[in-house]
Amino acid sequence: MSSRAERVTEEILHGNLVRALFLLGWPIMVNTLIQTLYNVADTFWVGHIPETSRQALAAINTSWPVVFLMISLGTGFGIAGVAFISQARGAGDRDLMLRILSQLYSLVLIFSASVSALGYFLTPYLLLPLGLEPQVRDLADTYLRIIFLGIPFMFLTQLFSSTLRGVGETFIPMVVNGTSVAVNAVLDPFLIFGWGPFPEMGILGAALATVVTRMAAAGVALFLILRGVSDLKLVPRLMIPEPSLFARILKVGLPSSFSNSLMALGFYLLMFIIARVRDGTTALAAYGLGDRVIHLMFIAVDGIAFSLSTIIGQNIGAGQFDRAEEAFRTAIKITFVILGIEAVVMLAFARAIISFFTNSELVVDEGARFLRIFVLGIPFFGVWRNVTSLYNGAGQTHVSLVLSAVRLWGFRLPLAYLLGLVLGLQSTGVWWGMALSNLFGALTAFTVLKYVDWRKKII
Repeated sequence: MSSRAERVTEEILHGNLVRALFLLGWPIMVNTLIQTLYNVADTFWVGHIPETSRQALAAINTSWPVVFLMISLGTGFGIAGVAFISQARGAGDRDLMLRILSQLYSLVLIFSASVSALGYFLTPYLLLPLGLEPQVRDLADTYLRIIFLGIPFMFLTQLFSSTLRGVGETFIPMVVNGTSVAVNAVLDPFLIFGWGPFPEMGILGAALATVVTRMAAAGVALFLILRGVSDLKLVPRLMIPEPSLFARILKVGLPSSFSNSLMALGFYLLMFIIARVRDGTTALAAYGLGDRVIHLMFIAVDGIAFSLSTIIGQNIGAGQFDRAEEAFRTAIKITFVILGIEAVVMLAFARAIISFFTNSELVVDEGARFLRIFVLGIPFFGVWRNVTSLYNGAGQTHVSLVLSAVRLWGFRLPLAYLLGLVLGLQSTGVWWGMALSNLFGALTAFTVLKYVDWRKKII
């Protein structure tokens, strides 16, 4: 076991929980920032394309829910990996860790290749129902097809990060992903604007830069995991499917996959709603920019929430249920305070932040309005997020599925549609519906926590 992973595990099981959350979480926070910067870099450079920046931004922002819809079924493998590997680590069963790791890589390789091919050919049909302007639809089609070709590299890198997180190693994925994002940010303007020896490719260049850098990151990740890192090693002979273990992974992973599929479809429908408000192209561009900023706000929260899943899993594996509950309560308090402070800052500087990303005054006005409304519900998102992390760490991913479905399908979509289109408040109504969904989602999460016991082992 590496010295850092050993130190983190000792802190998780016996040390100070606040220190454990941040010791495990700070590399995750940096890694989350890194992943967000992939999209931010594309958005920044595309937002400065002369004359067509508004349409290009709308195309990129419309594309993400479509990609998310296609890859969501595979995300359950990573959630299952964290739950199984963290509990196996807590129980001291290394053989089980290696078997699960190898099975996960086998599944992801096959699945991601299938999603890549399917997504490439289905792209025009996935965009058609959104009712986009022809120019926006053509740009989105170009961008999406290239992104789908890089899906296997995205999956492999994400699985590398998830499985290492299960044993408490978050620093190495941070370095791998950080290097990849730095190269992407540098490569973007060369391919988009035709700097140096490259031709000017516009939105196509943004997609190519992303895929090339993800390919490099996936190659490094495979090299490390095959060599062995932090007590984990990919063993090719163990990649042959074991029916019993395969079934156990699917039992834990499929609810998360289904949950993410519901989320992806929900965000796809949200794009459908936003596209139908007055000046839908501007609203789509503004929402996309605002969403990038919101993801930056979630960096600390995601780090704590992902850390919490590992801490919950390892303490459940060691039979320390009271300590797991203490970790959960600590995480709730910290994230609520962090998000509350961030919301105040965002209310004060919303317009200045949006104007950094684009030279379109229409998009700046709408994006600032989105941020000022949406951040009012942000602290409650932290509550919901930590409750789902608690159940994911316990391996009860079906509970997280219900909570995700209720927040998006029970609250966000109906409220956005009712306030935005039925009552005629247009984009402002959609933004209020999204903000209120976080408040109602938090209340639902606390209700479920009161009645659904999470204190069970899965190994």
